[in-house]
Amino acid sequence: MEKRFVFVVFSLVIGVVQSVNAEVPAIFVLGDSTSDVGINNYLPQSTIKANFPHHGIDFPFAIPTGRFSNGFNTADFLAKLFGFKKSPPPFFSQNVKFSIKIRKFRGINFSSAGCGLLGSTGQTTPLQKNVITMEEQLFQFSTVHNDLLTFKGPLETEKFLSKSLFFISIGSNDIMNNYYSSNPIPKEYFIPKLGLVYEKHLRVRVHSFFLFELSSPSLKRS
Repeated sequence: MEKRFVFVVFSLVIGVVQSVNAEVPAIFVLGDSTSDVGINNYLPQSTIKANFPHHGIDFPFAIPTGRFSNGFNTADFLAKLFGFKKSPPPFFSQNVKFSIKIRKFRGINFSSAGCGLLGSTGQTTPLQKNVITMEEQLFQFSTVHNDLLTFKGPLETEKFLSKSLFFISIGSNDIMNNYYSSNPIPKEYFIPKLGLVYEKHLRVRVHSFFLFELSSPSLKRS
């Protein structure tokens, strides 16, 4: 397990694409500040924001957008490789149902700076919404998935998502928080623990979102 998770940031790209020139209808981004494009701006109580100078000084029109960068970030550069102008917008910034209905939906960025694989990472108190946790980001994706099913139907949704790109960049905050804690868990135990939590997010939670779609009679093969 330790050998499988040796990177400081867990990063996973899922997509049925053969090259950067392949047609990708949408991009879905989950993660932390390495890919956040401003979702924490929508959290009034959050103390983890980058909506002020000199953040964004090299962004078009020198606008601080909430990206923890002087300009574009990882999600933006990845999107550019697939023909997008930049990362899809943050989840709270657009009417997802409307964009799906008029067929202008190109994906969503769920990333929240400061969060981690563990639900406690980035949260200061239980009553203060400081970040959008990984679990919450996956739940947000499930609502988008349901909207796709409503307007596209199971078959078209399956085809749409199979061609889409899923990018996850998360884990560094968990490691740093443990390292700087007063009673850190030894890395030989902590890293495998993160690996198991990551696997749970991907296998259990994501799989459950697709149970209805995969069990739909219209998708069963003869």
